[in-house]
Amino acid sequence: MYSRVTGACRVEADRVAVLKFGSSVLGDEAGFRFAAEEIVLEVASGRRVVAVVSAMGETTNRLLEVARCVSPRAAAGLTAQLLATGEDASVALLGIALTARGVNAHCLATRALGLQTTGPLDDAEPVGFDIEGLLDAVQAHDVVVVPGFVGWDRSGAPALLGRGGSDLTALYLAHALSAEEVRLIKDVDGVYEVDPKRGFPGQLPLPSATWGQVREIGNSVV
Repeated sequence: MYSRVTGACRVEADRVAVLKFGSSVLGDEAGFRFAAEEIVLEVASGRRVVAVVSAMGETTNRLLEVARCVSPRAAAGLTAQLLATGEDASVALLGIALTARGVNAHCLATRALGLQTTGPLDDAEPVGFDIEGLLDAVQAHDVVVVPGFVGWDRSGAPALLGRGGSDLTALYLAHALSAEEVRLIKDVDGVYEVDPKRGFPGQLPLPSATWGQVREIGNSVV
């Protein structure tokens, strides 16, 4: 059953945490081992986990370069289909890392999650997904690994959620599940007023921030 998610209609799930791991964290094989260890800690605390993953490292950029070499005018739907392979590979890799640690994990590929979208195929918005299917998976397993960034237009064409699409996927699923926590795990330890990777010494992450402050600092990334 597909359902449009609204603030007035939310699905309850017992002690669910949604963790999102982006390409900067999943930069190589070690990133998947790190992600698995983070998830193991959540499971040990008594939570069930929905893990949202991006493609590994520079996979998305490399695939885009190949597509542009093949044709500078690739159709948006076909580009989305190509890039979705990166997310599906990450789902499988994290599943491998989790099962190697004895975790009861279940992996859903992009089609199986069934995230429905509207709008342009290269900058779409999520509007629904198979809530009952995801809840069944969450209730039957300690961890469910799903792809971020990728959805499906109502016509059946693959679609991308645009910049920050995996974050949006995680937030959208967390809202639908009434998750106890949603955590976007990055390669830095918090929100900074300036980019700590650009050589600003002595910078500390903000101890707290309002939504308005985060939007002002993060601009289009947030």
